[in-house]
Amino acid sequence: MKKIGLYISMGILLFLVTACGSDPREQFINELSNVWSKEYNAAAFEIKIKELSYEGNKDDLRMKMLMNQLKMLSIEGKYAIDAVDDTFEMEVTANILDEKLPLKYIGNKNDYYVSTSFVSGAINLAKSFDYPLELRENQAKKIEGKYIEIGKVEEALGFEDSNETVNPFKDAASLKKKEEKIAREMKKVIENFDQKTFKKENDMLKHTFTKAEIIKLLEKINAIAAQEDNYKESEYKKDSDEFIKELKSNSQKLDVAVKINQKTKKMDMEITVPLSVEENNKSILTVMYSITPQKKTKKIKMPSEKEILSKEELQEILFTATLDDDSYLDEAVESGEYENDPEVQQLLNEKIDEIIQDIEENPEMITEESAKEIKESVAEIFTEEQMDKLNTALDNTLASKLL
Repeated sequence: MKKIGLYISMGILLFLVTACGSDPREQFINELSNVWSKEYNAAAFEIKIKELSYEGNKDDLRMKMLMNQLKMLSIEGKYAIDAVDDTFEMEVTANILDEKLPLKYIGNKNDYYVSTSFVSGAINLAKSFDYPLELRENQAKKIEGKYIEIGKVEEALGFEDSNETVNPFKDAASLKKKEEKIAREMKKVIENFDQKTFKKENDMLKHTFTKAEIIKLLEKINAIAAQEDNYKESEYKKDSDEFIKELKSNSQKLDVAVKINQKTKKMDMEITVPLSVEENNKSILTVMYSITPQKKTKKIKMPSEKEILSKEELQEILFTATLDDDSYLDEAVESGEYENDPEVQQLLNEKIDEIIQDIEENPEMITEESAKEIKESVAEIFTEEQMDKLNTALDNTLASKLL
C-alpha cells in the first residue's frame, strides 16, 4: 500500500509546475499549473484502474478473484478551497464492488469534519459481503446531514492514538508555500527534458514521462523535502528513498502519460507501474487519474452546532447497526430499558407475527405442554397486547386440533 501511495503522490506532484511559452513543452508545463493556480480554486477528479494484468499462477483462484475486484474499484469526487476563509471541502465517492461509499470532508485551520453519510455507505458495503448489518430507519434519520470530528470517529470506532489525528487544513498556508517552491524546482527539471517528446494535437498537449525523468523529479522532490527537519527522519523519507532505489535497480518499464486539453483544462494521466520487482514478472497496473480545474464562487459552509454529532451519539448509532433483529432484541431485553422504546416495540411486534406464522404453518408442533412453555418463556418480554395475540393463536391452534 505504501508503494501505491507513492505512485499517486508522484503523479500529483507532477501537477505542481508553472511556466509559460509557445512551444509544446512550455505550453505543457504552463497548463500543469492550472490545477493549483489562484484562478482555479476547485476541481473535479476521478481515479480508476484502466488495466490490470497478472502474470503469476494462472490457477490461483483467490488471486483471480482479487484481480477482478480491483478492476471494479474507482474514486470520483470534487474539492474546493476558500483562501480567504481558509476553508476546504471535498466530496468523494468510492465505487467498490458495485456499491458506493460516499465521503464528505469539511475543514479549516481549527476543525476537521467528515459527513456521517459514510455510515450508511459502509453498512451497504458490508451487506454486499453478506455481512447482515442494518441501520434502522430512526437511527438513519438521526445522522442524515450530520458531521462528526475526524478524531471522534476514530474514538467511536475504538482506534488508539486518536489524539494524533492530523488536520490536513491546519498548515494550509505553509503547505502552499512548499508547493510553490516544489513547482519552481520542477519547472527547472522539466525544461531540460527532450523537447521533441512534447507533442500538440489540436487542443491536446501530450507528454509521457519516462522512468529516468520520473527518477529525476522524485530525487528533486526528495532533496527539497529533506530540507525540513521533520522529514529527514520520517517513514515517508525512508519509503521514498527505498522506492527510488528500487526504480534504479531494475529494468522494468515505468511510464506516466499525461494529456492536457487546453480548452477544458482537463488533465488525464495514466500511471503504469509493475506489481513486482522481479524481472520476469510482467504483472502491471495502469491507473487513470483525471482532474478538471474549476472555479467555485459559493462560500464553503462549516457545520453548525446542530449538525455536529458527538462521539457518544455516533457510538449509539453504530451499536444499533446490529447483525440481526434477534441480537438487537437480546441486548435490549438484557438492558431492561426497552418498554418505552418504539423501535424495540416495533421489532417485538414483528417477532410476534413471526412466531404466530410459525404456529399456523406448523400446528402439529403445538401441544398443551409446548403452548404453555411458549407462553411462559416470553411472558416477561412482550406487552399485554402482544401476549393476547400470541395466546389467541395458540388457543385457536389447539382448538382446531380437537375438531
